[in-house]
Amino acid sequence: MYRIRKTLLPPTPVSLSSIIIPDDMCYNNSKKEFLFCNSPTPHKVIAFASEQALKLLSNNPHWNGDGTFRTSPALFT
Repeated sequence: MYRIRKTLLPPTPVSLSSIIIPDDMCYNNSKKEFLFCNSPTPHKVIAFASEQALKLLSNNPHWNGDGTFRTSPALFT
């Protein structure tokens, strides 16, 4: 499984400046923009959301966040 995944996904970045998000990962299955934040280094922020999801968030005063920090690459910990 890991061998197949390695051929389909871009390599794990070794530095924040080496992160390049391929065009096909910037859009969802409906071909609508999905990458809405890709700030430059040194304080890189990458965020994905649909326009519909952003509208829902903007209408709600309370947000909850969660992350899978144990499984994230060392570069992001």
